[in-house]
Amino acid sequence: MGGPCLCDGKAVSPGTDNFEQVQFEINGVTYFSAEQAYQAIKMRKEADRAKIARVKPKAGEKGWDHGMRCWQAGQLGTARRDWEAVKVEAMYLANRRKLEQNPAVLSSLLESNGSPKAPLTHMGSGKFWDKWNPIILMLIREELSSDGGDPDTITMLRGEMDSYRDSKRGRSILQDFAGPAAPTTSAAAGTAAAAAAEPTDTDSPDVQVTTQGADVDSQNASDTFEGNVLTLFRQADDTGDGRIDSRKVLSVLQRVDASWTEDRVDRLLESADLSTDSSIHYEELISRIFLDACNRLSMEGGSEEA
Repeated sequence: MGGPCLCDGKAVSPGTDNFEQVQFEINGVTYFSAEQAYQAIKMRKEADRAKIARVKPKAGEKGWDHGMRCWQAGQLGTARRDWEAVKVEAMYLANRRKLEQNPAVLSSLLESNGSPKAPLTHMGSGKFWDKWNPIILMLIREELSSDGGDPDTITMLRGEMDSYRDSKRGRSILQDFAGPAAPTTSAAAGTAAAAAAEPTDTDSPDVQVTTQGADVDSQNASDTFEGNVLTLFRQADDTGDGRIDSRKVLSVLQRVDASWTEDRVDRLLESADLSTDSSIHYEELISRIFLDACNRLSMEGGSEEA
């Protein structure tokens, strides 16, 4: 999901928000945000990729609103079969192309609030992307720095990307896209060679990978739900201190699921030992909210599943 990374406690903007509107191209196709390119790469069929590429910003439309339209478009098509393995590389590719084609935006990342070597962090996009967005952007920051970056840091961060992909038994997709954003490591080259004989769909250069489907689907649902709720909480956080008035919790949750009621929220807060008449640290609630929603769905659909 959207939102900038932080360095030394301050937002690095522009340059680190996947939803920010910045025009760039990948393989001759124009995109207006890293999120849009990411969702297009996700698609198995060319027709679905083209639909996402046609989602252009409206006059006066904010990056958040356009990014959400791109995200929604990406939920309608069919994802490539190896998506779990290559989605980190896809986000790397989208951000690298955005940054290398927009020097003014890149300079903000390279400067990083005066601390160009300091760690980046992210919050509000769920556990998965709060981990990977900073890794991706720190890697790009090193690769595109004027001095070529620190070789050890580049090797370490690329290694993390390679290890994630290899753990999902995927092949690197970076060589499928023309241009400089295709670093090759020995691990990536070996994986690509090993996967060269794998069958592919005619509509997409993906490969069939073996995964524990139920576990992957469950993790995806959790990450998406937590990311959406955290983003909405962050929008309701007027002071930016990670806390909101407990009375806002209901309005936020009803934007995700209209079945939330005041009594249900009260029970949730009580289960977390939080007062219903004070401000709360909303990140502490996310896991409980997800479990509450899962339990509710289980009770409502239990007879059908059995």
